[in-house]
Amino acid sequence: SGSSVGAGYEPDVPMLSPSRTSEVYQMLSRSSSASEDVRPLIQLDPEGSSRQMMRYDDAGDGSSSPRSPMSPMGSPGSPSGWSSRQHQCHERTWGKWLFEEVISASSILSLVFTCFIYNAVFLMVILPEVGKKHWVQPLAVVFNVTWVLTMWSYLQAHLQSPGKAPQQWREFVEQVGDALAVAQPRREWQPGQASFCRPCMTLRPERAHHCSICNLCVLRFDHHCPFVKNCIGFHNHKFFILLLVYGMLLAWIGLFTTFPEMIRFLAAFMNLHRGLPWPVPGVSKTSAGLFLFFDCIAVMFAMLFPPLVLVHLPLAANNQTTIENQYLNMPNPYNLGSTLSNLTQLFGSPGWDWVLPIHPLHPVDNGVSFQRGDLDFGEAMRLSALDSPQDVEQLWQIRYQVSMSSLAKKFRQRSSNPCIGCLQ
Repeated sequence: SGSSVGAGYEPDVPMLSPSRTSEVYQMLSRSSSASEDVRPLIQLDPEGSSRQMMRYDDAGDGSSSPRSPMSPMGSPGSPSGWSSRQHQCHERTWGKWLFEEVISASSILSLVFTCFIYNAVFLMVILPEVGKKHWVQPLAVVFNVTWVLTMWSYLQAHLQSPGKAPQQWREFVEQVGDALAVAQPRREWQPGQASFCRPCMTLRPERAHHCSICNLCVLRFDHHCPFVKNCIGFHNHKFFILLLVYGMLLAWIGLFTTFPEMIRFLAAFMNLHRGLPWPVPGVSKTSAGLFLFFDCIAVMFAMLFPPLVLVHLPLAANNQTTIENQYLNMPNPYNLGSTLSNLTQLFGSPGWDWVLPIHPLHPVDNGVSFQRGDLDFGEAMRLSALDSPQDVEQLWQIRYQVSMSSLAKKFRQRSSNPCIGCLQ
């Protein structure tokens, strides 16, 4: 993900056309559930480009909510209030960046260090000296294969984009116009509804959320992970799950296979204070100290990964994200009824590629629309069977329940008045 948070993504997210932006704003403003302090303040300047006149704070769910114009930070035209707000945002941004740099670098260095010590010290030096040379090859295969899968998963979760709305989605939004249902972003289930992202000034698909750290809307946003220094979204969630599973297995393998020797060398260091001789002359005290430090890291990882697996793996098995786990307005509409069906949403159709940190060979969805467990639209086709962009957009029309009558009316208006079609 580069040297800074969010690097590698395209920050210049295309906005909606001015007429469509104004149209969405007017629709949201007319909503009876909208209160004055949560409406975006949008104006169209004389040149026709949209601009945002409100300051935003992190809402806690990855999105942003506007600050009241008469907030304690100062009046709308108060230079002191605005400068103070900019200074606080600058300090928080640099603090988060430094924290993520330290955490991600420590994670990579820990993995490299454990691989080196396990192979160079434990397998090559300690095991032959204690009479267990016959265990070197099988333990080397088991540990190193698991280590490669762990590091591979980490790099994939770190480097791959979590997913943002494709250009086809933006073209689809402009094409269907007001036939597409648009909901105000709330911390609740909103299946089959697009939502308006105020920081990006664009419509985003269902289950997408805005990450205030990476400053983009992420498809099927789960959370922002400082350990991989990246958002976890639709396109790298599989890699994150595999990282947790393989990381837990790696820690357990490293801890359990070295446990007898760990106890032996701990006792040896304690006996040195009593004047007893070093029990294994072929192993230096420096090598033994590095070996014990390896075990400390293994213990730390063995305690860290299992709770994360117990949290994230059941969520994936229920086709649910960390944010969506807080929604209480209705049962999970994306639960397809079985663990296997739910996991296919991230891992693709079942196959050997499930165990490798690669993109699914046969994906069942593209992160823009999702199968529903609470409704049956009678879909005769799935994403893996769609061959053309037109087929994908037809599937979107079904899942977003685009009003065909409104769509036909819009096409008639475009054909009768080309200028309106150009604007929208």
